[in-house]
Amino acid sequence: MLSVVLALIILLFVEAVLSPFMMILFTYDPDRLVVLAAGGVLIALGIGVALLVLRQIRRRHERQRTAPPNPAVAASLKWPATLPQAAFEAHCAAYLRQNGWTVDTVQANAAYGVFLDARHGSGARALLLCESRGEELTPIRLRSLAYAAADFPGARPATVTNLRPPPATAEIALAAGVQTLRVADLAQLASLVPAQAEPATPPPP
Repeated sequence: MLSVVLALIILLFVEAVLSPFMMILFTYDPDRLVVLAAGGVLIALGIGVALLVLRQIRRRHERQRTAPPNPAVAASLKWPATLPQAAFEAHCAAYLRQNGWTVDTVQANAAYGVFLDARHGSGARALLLCESRGEELTPIRLRSLAYAAADFPGARPATVTNLRPPPATAEIALAAGVQTLRVADLAQLASLVPAQAEPATPPPP
């Protein structure tokens, strides 16, 4: 409904802007004036239709981004190489839950994403930052993960990606005390992040 109203407003605006000029330039040629007016109407309608299409595309992308993962896909660990941030996080959480982990979302942030607090019956605990391709694992995000893990006793900070992180990213993560894991490592996460008596002390920024 909002898009329809917007399209009508655009139509009226185009007509209001073009009509005086067309009246001056084509006073003695009414047929051409009609053609130009019809063209203005078609342009306005085209803009309205484009806005409606864009709105539907945004809605579809939002549904895909927030849709729960397919359990069979999560269980197989054969996930698409590229997934929206929320979808990749949901796949990681779903897989861990299916394998005996308790997973809670502990932080939602527009800049740094969501951290997953994963706890296993063996005592293992991890604070995970899940990033599909690992391209957004900046030093700030890695250090933020390390600092956040200090608030969760026994939690090991770790990143989970579909692809192997670049060497520079791996070095920064190592310096920050953050493990870099791939999706396939989730199967043995309990052994990769064993229980520890004290939380890791994050390095200074």
